[in-house]
Order: sequence, then structure tokens, then C-alpha cells
Amino acid sequence: MNRIILIGNGFDLAHDMPTRYQDFLNDFWKKTTTAICNHGWFVSTPYKDDYISLNGFPEDLSVDSDYSTLKKCVGNSKVKIKFKNLFLKFISENSSLHSWVDLEDEYYSDLKDIMDDKSIFTIDELNQDFEQIKRL
Repeated sequence: MNRIILIGNGFDLAHDMPTRYQDFLNDFWKKTTTAICNHGWFVSTPYKDDYISLNGFPEDLSVDSDYSTLKKCVGNSKVKIKFKNLFLKFISENSSLHSWVDLEDEYYSDLKDIMDDKSIFTIDELNQDFEQIKRL
């Protein structure tokens, strides 16, 4: 007899696998802050990638920092962070405030806001930003 075993929601978390959206964001920001530090220590040109740009180097920033640390370091200096992906900004801000994030719920909430003319996004901008996050 063949058996099919379905593993449901929670199996990954029960086995301490870092598969939450918060883990994804933490990993993203650790890689980004490491890239910022590596860039800033060797050159004086502004940092930019596909998601953010900085007009300088926040000197208190260290490698493997999270978004909250980056935001604090930027806030303590004249450096400004500019998001090229506004959905990333939105989920990062919400994640740092609430210590968790649900991407599908945030996306759906933004879609409803667009329909009610309460959003900073157009539907095309939201879909492009969300697609970029999905590729990550």
C-alpha cells in the first residue's frame, strides 16, 4: 500500500527552520547592511542597489545589522535612505514596529487601499514592487 503524507502548516517552524517572512526580511537587511559597510569602507561614493540608495555612509553601521539598526544609524547622521521599492519600505517599517510581517496580508491591504484611493501606490507600481520581492 502506498501512503501519502502531507506535512501541514507549522512543520518548518516546529523544526526551527527560518522560513517566516520576518526571517526573510532579517536576512535581506543583514546582506544589505553588509554590502553598505563593504561599500562605504572603501569608497566615498553613495551606495545604491536595486532596492535602496544612501547619499552617504552611516558610520555607526556594522555588518549583519537589521533594518531597525540601519534606520537608527541613518537617523543619527545626515545620511538619507531612499527606497526604490516602496513595498519593501512598507513591509520593513511594519516589521520593525510589530516584529512580524505577513506579505500576503500587506499586499491585499494595499490592493484595497488602491481601490479606495488611499494608497501611495498605483496597481502597476504595487505589482512591480511585489514581483521584485517575490524574486528575492
